[in-house]
Amino acid sequence: MDTKAFPAFGCTILRHRISKNEILNDDIYVDGLIKVTEPFEICWLYTKGLVHQVNVETQEVSVRAPGYCNAVVKETAGVWRADFKEDSIVFCIPQPLPTNPSRLLIDTLQVFLLPAGESTTIAQGTKLSLCQGQLKIDSATVRDLRQIEFKSGDRTVTAIEDCFGLIFP
Repeated sequence: MDTKAFPAFGCTILRHRISKNEILNDDIYVDGLIKVTEPFEICWLYTKGLVHQVNVETQEVSVRAPGYCNAVVKETAGVWRADFKEDSIVFCIPQPLPTNPSRLLIDTLQVFLLPAGESTTIAQGTKLSLCQGQLKIDSATVRDLRQIEFKSGDRTVTAIEDCFGLIFP
């Protein structure tokens, strides 16, 4: 696994490049397993590949493909194993459980998905962490691993490549 950290509006996002059939063994996946409790404070955004997240107790399978984010589809409690069916890229925002778990960052994040060639308008005040892809904003082109704050009005953006990101509160 190759991991790179980058900043995102006061947080750290970790990009993991994980090979097919690799077993995760890090601070989050100890010996390839993760214990999910509720509330769950870690956010994942999948941008490449195919992962089967398997509940080792119930054998439930959650399929993770590009665009999947657990800020939208909530995690089920249990002990899980990630089976990487293809080389994959996964972005992770680890967040310590705050004293008030009713205010988790994961509950305020929005997913930004824009296929290549498509355009959309982004509102003034939006804080976009572009995790993967290439985006044209006016005459400027920005690449992945960037934090972009739209301060001076609404902007039309066009995806040069498929774009994946997270919008922060």
